[in-house]
Amino acid sequence: MAKKKKCTKCKRRKPLEQFYRNKKAKDGRQELCGKCSSERRVQYYQDNRDEQLAKKRDWRRKYPEKPAELQERRRANRKSLLKRRGLTPKQYEAMLEVQQGLCAICQKPETQFRHGRLQELSVDHDHESGEVRALLCGHCNRMLGLAGENPEVLRVGADYLESYSQ
Repeated sequence: MAKKKKCTKCKRRKPLEQFYRNKKAKDGRQELCGKCSSERRVQYYQDNRDEQLAKKRDWRRKYPEKPAELQERRRANRKSLLKRRGLTPKQYEAMLEVQQGLCAICQKPETQFRHGRLQELSVDHDHESGEVRALLCGHCNRMLGLAGENPEVLRVGADYLESYSQ
């Protein structure tokens, strides 16, 4: 049986895996579950936003070269990812222009953020052949992946939703 622990905020007993690790704690886990811990961080940031932004500005003044290094690393990572898919940055931009910056499935722009930045549309590809298909938003890309890229599963899912929308 999996060990459980009670979150000190929500008071629910949850599996230990739902608590972040903490070497200093007796059981090796934080007092708050992951969800409550996340909510607490968000609330702290909202309550101390000006102070947090000032710290960020101070850090950028103290280490002016770091943001440029991070940006260069992101650029290199993007280039590497595109290369694995057999695309150049120019080809990606051309696909983006043809799709008018919208997801090929839902026809909406990307809405996912990562590290405070809007994500780029994902390069969808056939996992068997490696052939690039189109650019997708994070939601649609995950939908295909979770369905195992099986069109029949997606059709049955659509039928299911339609049967309840009448």
